[in-house]
Amino acid sequence: MLVYSAQYKEIVSKLQSQDWDGEVIQKYVNYLQKKQRVVKTGRTAYNDSGRSKTYKAEWKFQQKYHDTIKEFTTDKQVIAYTKRVLKSKLWNDMTGGKQVSVNVKTIGHRTAGRAYGSHIEINKMNGMDQYTLLHELAHCAGHMHHDVSFRQCILKLTSRFIGTEASKYLKACFKEQKLKMSVRQSYKSPEEWLIGYERLACARLKL
Repeated sequence: MLVYSAQYKEIVSKLQSQDWDGEVIQKYVNYLQKKQRVVKTGRTAYNDSGRSKTYKAEWKFQQKYHDTIKEFTTDKQVIAYTKRVLKSKLWNDMTGGKQVSVNVKTIGHRTAGRAYGSHIEINKMNGMDQYTLLHELAHCAGHMHHDVSFRQCILKLTSRFIGTEASKYLKACFKEQKLKMSVRQSYKSPEEWLIGYERLACARLKL
């Protein structure tokens, strides 16, 4: 039995009229549903599989721009800088002016900072810097992961608050880790999708 929402009724009827097998139609509908979810959320995976590669790219970026990235020495500086970002046009355009609170505390050596939707904790021991704060703000902007939309967001924040050249280098670091920087917005037609599906089916038979 086919399982799909009303929005797919037209395409399902068309494929049925072309004598497509019900199981194959279902697989195409599944493809459309997954693709729409990826386009909407900017997430290509749901297990945050790109996290470690994102971190590696960021570490390389931070090493090169160590002298450019602002360092904070007090809680007040962290809070003041957060307010500066929240008052910016970029932040308003990205989030509608979402308010975020920040707290500086000792978390441990392994975590520079962490975000909880609308609250950030910065590690007093190793997270007192501009980029760590921007990283956590990118999470608070609606990207509680390290997938495509997060990377797009942190690049915008880096460009605005650290510099365009820094942002270009960070993007290059992401690409060096073979991380996607965009999500294809178009969808495969049934015919295009079927070619790939049948090719994969043949490959599985050979195995």
